[in-house]
Amino acid sequence: MTRSTVPRVHCGLAVICLLVACCALAEPTSYVKRAAFDNALDDIDADRLIVNFDELGETPLPSGSEVDNIIFVYDFMGVELEVRKIDDQGDFDTTSQPFFLASTDAGVLQDGDDITFQFPVALHGFGLYIMTSDAVVDNDLFLSVDGFNAKLEATELEGVLSDGADVYFLGIVDPTQKFTTATLGTNGAGVFLYSLDDLEIAVAPDSDGDGVANAIDNCSQRSNSSQLDSDGDNIGNACDADIGLPNDCTVNVIDLGVLRAAFFGTPSTANWNPDADFNGDGVVNIQDLGVLRQLFFGVPGPSALPNACAP
Repeated sequence: MTRSTVPRVHCGLAVICLLVACCALAEPTSYVKRAAFDNALDDIDADRLIVNFDELGETPLPSGSEVDNIIFVYDFMGVELEVRKIDDQGDFDTTSQPFFLASTDAGVLQDGDDITFQFPVALHGFGLYIMTSDAVVDNDLFLSVDGFNAKLEATELEGVLSDGADVYFLGIVDPTQKFTTATLGTNGAGVFLYSLDDLEIAVAPDSDGDGVANAIDNCSQRSNSSQLDSDGDNIGNACDADIGLPNDCTVNVIDLGVLRAAFFGTPSTANWNPDADFNGDGVVNIQDLGVLRQLFFGVPGPSALPNACAP
């Protein structure tokens, strides 16, 4: 595994635990084992779809073809992709028989022979099996999402097929940023035979549409892609107008008084209070007052993270 997953942390309001849990979850994570990839998707309650081509039958896939919410973009000097079937003599195998994906030049992969996957529905996770009968070394292949790479590790085999081909897995999960494109790329790999199967796409519930999965969203009903939480209480500023001292888990006149004292404050003024900047735009103004009004006499949140105001 290129990066280890970080389990959910139940640490109350301890600031140090908050920083460890939230910062780790804010980054995409790469996987070379499918079980770990699936566990990460479980952690964000993601819905999955496995594309194994078995209902498609043998067919060409010209560049731009769509199969089960994946658009395949590939045209290498006239070579295209095709769905193929293992032959009856058992000379070939795949992770889910009988169909798999390969190129029309007998499944040869070479430098610059990249495959782009486009997703009409933005994803939180994408992974696939890669099979090859040729020797590979670390980073011969990589899966890339928005500049973040999951790199093949030659010793991390998922298995060996009946035809002797090695099976590798590459996957990426990003719980806080949805993505619409991924690329399977080469890195000086030379030329070798390959095929692909059991592509997995995953989307986690995201009620407020900010790209952050509900399961880790510190403000799950108000859009806040930055997850700004200036007071470190596991409740995002966007739904945390409880800024009075002490925090009593109720938005009331005490909080209004604190907001008034910070009004028109910016990071360069003496009255700057980052907790009163609910929308994170660097100034406390009428927009923040509007948020407080909406939340008046309410409880801050809701947040999926452990916090003192959770019911």
